[in-house]
Amino acid sequence: ARAAWLASRLGIARDDYERGWRNGQAVLARAAAEDELVLWFEQDLFCAVNLWFVVSRLPATMAVWLVFPALSDGFGGLGSLASDDLVALFEQRRPLDADARAAAGALWRAYADSDPTALADLAPTLDFAGDAIRLHLGRFPSTAHGIDEIEATTLATLARGPRTFAELFGAVTHAPAHRGHGMGDVQYAAALRDLAPLVAVE
Repeated sequence: ARAAWLASRLGIARDDYERGWRNGQAVLARAAAEDELVLWFEQDLFCAVNLWFVVSRLPATMAVWLVFPALSDGFGGLGSLASDDLVALFEQRRPLDADARAAAGALWRAYADSDPTALADLAPTLDFAGDAIRLHLGRFPSTAHGIDEIEATTLATLARGPRTFAELFGAVTHAPAHRGHGMGDVQYAAALRDLAPLVAVE
């Protein structure tokens, strides 16, 4: 079901998605055979959800450490760091204890539930989880006007004048309220298409 949805929405070939999924499961299976594991994620919604999923799939007996820096004006992601910066982050890694791992499992189950109120009802203690929940719920249509937070910001930005896609993508996804989504350009383009006929793309 997910492969079919991604194919129609983001143009990801079904075979590519299914191959990537199988490869990811194989990586998790190999990791589960090790004594310890260090997870590297950024504090955005995309990474948070993947973190919850991965932790929920690891054996309870494995030692798991986490590197989980917050995004900021000065930090644009792990891929932007130099080697020395990565070493410093590694040295600051923190263990994920049983309580944190149980919390990640509960977050994943609630996120995957068909009813979003399951997630809204949680009071998470895991780092960034509260922000991630708020960001995820902001992707649902408002009961007041029928559009989500990203769409509302897009329309407000366009009301100030036409933009190129690159300008609009930067203005919306790097706004303080939305930086934590971790949204890529392909994902944002799909959100933009959802706004037709309110938005015309030339």
